[in-house]
Amino acid sequence: MLALLEGLADRPWVSKLRCAEDLFCYLVLTRREDAPQAWLDDVTTPVTELGWSVSLQGRKLYAVPAGVSKASGLQRLRERVRAGIADRAGGGVRLLATGDSLLDAPMLEVADLAIRPAHGELHEQGWTADGVAVTTASGALAGEEIVGWMLEQVAPGGAEPAGALSSSAPR
Repeated sequence: MLALLEGLADRPWVSKLRCAEDLFCYLVLTRREDAPQAWLDDVTTPVTELGWSVSLQGRKLYAVPAGVSKASGLQRLRERVRAGIADRAGGGVRLLATGDSLLDAPMLEVADLAIRPAHGELHEQGWTADGVAVTTASGALAGEEIVGWMLEQVAPGGAEPAGALSSSAPR
């Protein structure tokens, strides 16, 4: 895949080509709007013919092998965690997720509980899914809201989860 993308990366609108631990590759564009549609098609066709998918996220154009995704990673984590522990009092383990990009959508859908901020690509697309909460705030305040939401999921009613700092502890 790297050789294929190297042949397509020598364009003025491509600033970098990166591969992440031989799992997937991505091209960083100088500006998304500078990449002509014909070039995007020239990238997409050979990549998909090799069984990979292409996803344009902001200024990054990802080439990812079939089966590699945040959702599949979360599902694998769920299997490994649940196989390694016994359900306690019928509760079990709940996997929480948050994300704001289009690549995050499938992961949010497979999580036991999920939240997304009121900003980012998912928000711009108006993306929603059953069981996925949306913050009321955006930006840094959305981050604070997400942390509060997650803490409420693991420690309902304000009880602190094991290992958490008390509210009176110095930060």
